[in-house]
Amino acid sequence: MVTPEFKANLLERVDIVPLISTHVELKPRGSNFLGLCPFHKEKTASFSVNSSRQFYYCFGCGAKGDAIQFLMDYFSLSFVDALKELCQKAGVHFPEEQSIGNTTPESKRQNQVRSNHKKLLLAAARFYRSRLASNSVAVSYLKTRGISGEVAAKFHIGYAGNSWDNLKQAFSDYEDNPDLFLVGLIKKSESGNKIFDRFRNRIIFPIFNKNGEVIAFGGRTIVDDDNAPKYLNSPETYLFVKSKELYGFFDAQRFIAKSQFAIVVEGYFDVISMHQAGFKNTVGTLGTALSSSHFLQLERIGREIIFMFDGDAAGKRAAWRAAQIVLVNMNKQDILVNFIFLPQNKDPDTFIREKGNEALAKLLESGIPLSTMVLETICSSERLSSVEGKSTAISNLKKLFKSMPGGIFKRQLMQAAGQQLSCSISEFGETREFPKEYPERESNKVFFKEKSELVTSPEMQMLKVLVRDPENLKSVSSEDREWFMKEYEIILTCIQENRLIGDNSSGVDKSSNEFGQDHRKSKEIIQLAKKALKSDPVLDNILKTEGTLKREFKFLFVTLKIEHLETKARNLTANPEVQISEIHEIRREILSLKNAQLR
Repeated sequence: MVTPEFKANLLERVDIVPLISTHVELKPRGSNFLGLCPFHKEKTASFSVNSSRQFYYCFGCGAKGDAIQFLMDYFSLSFVDALKELCQKAGVHFPEEQSIGNTTPESKRQNQVRSNHKKLLLAAARFYRSRLASNSVAVSYLKTRGISGEVAAKFHIGYAGNSWDNLKQAFSDYEDNPDLFLVGLIKKSESGNKIFDRFRNRIIFPIFNKNGEVIAFGGRTIVDDDNAPKYLNSPETYLFVKSKELYGFFDAQRFIAKSQFAIVVEGYFDVISMHQAGFKNTVGTLGTALSSSHFLQLERIGREIIFMFDGDAAGKRAAWRAAQIVLVNMNKQDILVNFIFLPQNKDPDTFIREKGNEALAKLLESGIPLSTMVLETICSSERLSSVEGKSTAISNLKKLFKSMPGGIFKRQLMQAAGQQLSCSISEFGETREFPKEYPERESNKVFFKEKSELVTSPEMQMLKVLVRDPENLKSVSSEDREWFMKEYEIILTCIQENRLIGDNSSGVDKSSNEFGQDHRKSKEIIQLAKKALKSDPVLDNILKTEGTLKREFKFLFVTLKIEHLETKARNLTANPEVQISEIHEIRREILSLKNAQLR
């Protein structure tokens, strides 16, 4: 078992704030850091990280713990794997002999093998990297591809020499270590008489998993050779499965989570060039087709995905395969998926070098939406020029819709397809997606929150701020007043007329008695007003710091606006007659507000 002393010493070496901020956007709030909880869906930040106590706590779902617990919950790691991950980050040796307590001998053996394999791959990565600078041809090749030394170092790019057994210099048991075969670093000749390196005379790209561990390699020839593949990957192992890994994901994941936007390309150099150009939310599919695992990995942390493909026939076929993967696996109904087709004989790498960053940024704005991709592929004018073509299109769409999960996107796509094909949506056999009656939209109703819910709600906090500084109310535009605190309009009117102001210096509420005697107001409204006027030591102390209360107002205003827009988007989602572009526009505004709030 891992001793308590070892655990305590490890936690002392790790700062929980930068550890968590790699995966969660945190904003300083007093002595704590605040962000949206990664363990449950929420609109208002309630996830607090305390630097002095090295502890996190969510006031929404109750999730709590130290750095080890965070890694266990966030990455679904076992206690031992979380400890190993933390040891790696802290540069501490993990005592393997202590690692397993009540485990079977077989699982203990497997863990040991996995650990040994990772060490071999890491040693190989360091060896390849050390050889890059000393080979002028390799360095020159990277320069011709526009890759700077800083970016090459960031991606740990290396070089495998032209010798058959370069790795002998890294592994003294080169010919006798069977694990070198299992991880794909060396191989045997067909006759079995000769052992040689898998990668020779190639630029080497280490492939990292989401935790930053080397699990495989990719290699690109420096000189094109018809007898050798231009690109070569490690074989699949239990550490490396191509359909589950995205090149560059380890570096890109925090940028994707922050911007809620991912760019997907195909090649190693495409990813590297995109990052170098500032598009650090870019990942690559390792030269293979997009898989369900790839898409779900991106959908989990983002709300917009752009796929970039070559503009030739092969690129369009690959894009259509990707579109089908997205359609079948889509969980978020408001996710934005677009496709970019590059000019002939161009990939992102060459496009950036020839056209520049601004041209690429402009190109990213011209994407083809997923719905358009579907309709243009299946319902093209050429296909619909005959009855047979139209029948085939309906049949293909029927199969496609059957494979898709239900929701507003599916309903919208069915309606658009029906219009384009001039047929009834019943032809697609999915009429259950269209209920005959719709409940009254919640946005047309006004409800008061339950008292217990309102105690710590942003609405109550906003009322407290406004009665302490009514001038803030003047900054709310007439357009925003259409939704802002609509349920509490009576209280806001009183605040605006300066008839409801608390005396914070004495802690006595001068206005509450007069307000409470007004019989035109409901008991509920009177109770809320009194609660807002009640002395609040925390907020009243904030008044002593100039400008702090105004910043609190701005933060709460954005929080309430996000809440309003989320409700609006949900109501629109329930109505199949609403255009999905309208919902996407709202979602973009929400993302923009969230990013601004966390900065």
